[in-house]
Amino acid sequence: MKSNETIPKELSSRQLQALPYILSCPTYEEAARKAKISPKQLYQWLKDPIFKEELKQQRNVMFCDSLAFLKAATQKATETLIGLLDNKDPRIKLQASEKVLTLSYKAAELYEIEERLTAIEALHNKKAPRK
Repeated sequence: MKSNETIPKELSSRQLQALPYILSCPTYEEAARKAKISPKQLYQWLKDPIFKEELKQQRNVMFCDSLAFLKAATQKATETLIGLLDNKDPRIKLQASEKVLTLSYKAAELYEIEERLTAIEALHNKKAPRK
């Protein structure tokens, strides 16, 4: 190994302890304060590729967990919205009807776009030279 090559390092315990604060706070300054480190130190860590990659991975896990939670609530929200179509108040019925129609239109539009994109990708893959 050459002298200028570095062996990948592990994250320090302080860096690992700071990650949840970075993920949960709206600003880096607040995260640094709660993690009991200086903002300057946090900004130095954010320049470290290993730290940045771990932060990225943890953000991705947090996002996927949140998305799974939202997916689980989708059926209940849909049932609630459809239930409002039978509400006695005509204003609520109208708003629910408009929302159902809007969401249905958007879903159909997205489905059509996905179908068209799939067809374009298939055509592109057919024409792309194989390596």
